[in-house]
Amino acid sequence: MALAGTLSLFAGQKKEQILMEINGKPITLSEFEYMYHKNNQQQAVNQPLDKYIDMFTIYKLKVADAEAAGIDTTKAFQNEFYGYKEELLKPYLLDTMALEVKAKEMYERMKTNVLASHIMLQLGRDANDNKKIIAKLDSIRNCALNGESFEDLALKYSIDQSVKYNKGSMGYVQVGRFPSEFEDACFTTPVGEISPVFATDFGFHIVKTYEIRPDARSERNC
Repeated sequence: MALAGTLSLFAGQKKEQILMEINGKPITLSEFEYMYHKNNQQQAVNQPLDKYIDMFTIYKLKVADAEAAGIDTTKAFQNEFYGYKEELLKPYLLDTMALEVKAKEMYERMKTNVLASHIMLQLGRDANDNKKIIAKLDSIRNCALNGESFEDLALKYSIDQSVKYNKGSMGYVQVGRFPSEFEDACFTTPVGEISPVFATDFGFHIVKTYEIRPDARSERNC
């Protein structure tokens, strides 16, 4: 679509540009770019520019047509108008809901600490290498599930340098001290059980939890 090229051309210019006009009303490049990029940030797969332009244009045309015809206050138009509006706003609403859920989750986690140990193996050089490493760590996990000492397995296999003196123990894990993937594993693995294999930027891990206690900071704030 020609408009895609227009976006690239205008993007390098500092002065505010009019990207399009709908029924005589200007739509600025910054308004459209903000809506487009914000929408795509909330999607698992980026929405094609052409598809978003169509949806955006239809929405604006509906408003313009309604205003021109003087029907923007009728029930039928209101229903259709808010239908398009909800489609455009849906990504932002979903994002707000997700943030709220995450905030509540973190607040609850801040009330406790989890005593946990881990075994870490290195990240692979490519996807095939990673599959082999994950399979090896899964095998180590099965050994622990079958009764072998988690500490002994950590000493034997973990690449974490601290394993030499802590035997894999991470102490009491608090919110905000470790990568989010590691924290999630510690707080979601039931006491006495071992997490599935998961990855962080540092390597592949399994976590075993031993105990949950109230967070000292939370108790002081009571």
